[in-house]
Amino acid sequence: MGVYDFVVGIVVGIVLACLNYVVQTSRTPPIRASYSGEVAESTVRRPRADRRYLHQVRRQIWVQKLSGYLFFGTIVAVEGGIRALIQDEAFKKQPISFIVVDFSHVTGLDFSAAEGFQRINRILCRKNVRLLLSGVSFTNPVGKSLDMVGLLDAEKGDTECPPPRVFEDLNMALESCENELLDSFYKHRSRLGRKKTPPMSICK
Repeated sequence: MGVYDFVVGIVVGIVLACLNYVVQTSRTPPIRASYSGEVAESTVRRPRADRRYLHQVRRQIWVQKLSGYLFFGTIVAVEGGIRALIQDEAFKKQPISFIVVDFSHVTGLDFSAAEGFQRINRILCRKNVRLLLSGVSFTNPVGKSLDMVGLLDAEKGDTECPPPRVFEDLNMALESCENELLDSFYKHRSRLGRKKTPPMSICK
């Protein structure tokens, strides 16, 4: 056996090992858990009236916890899972206002996976659903990969599809969602209050 055959054998072995790694990794589900805000809530202590209202609307928050290394072979499952949440029938039965994707157990992601989250953000924007990312910072590998494709760049975003908000942990992301729900509630109640107030009469 010549040197050429030996080199070819090594190259073929490396290629097969890479293919085997891709296949094995693709079989590992990237979605660690998926649940609504009824299951998860922030640890913030709130007044009883706020807690009562949030109990009624927490289903508008959805959490997807991811794990492992995300690449072209696993991002398809993540994208498919999020698309299923906002399909017409499912969305009518259970409207969603916020989707929190938690990266706390993600070890890294490649360019194709980062691009996948760009697509996910655009899909959610068309449904008027806000995407939030937790377990991410601009200094860790996940944050850097997402920033490289422009997902976190506010200048590249627009008013119709802004970049997702980034939080260091899931609790902070849930707190932000709850604050927005409460803010909408109080604004709505304030508008109703103004409508019910009779016009003032001016006496001469």
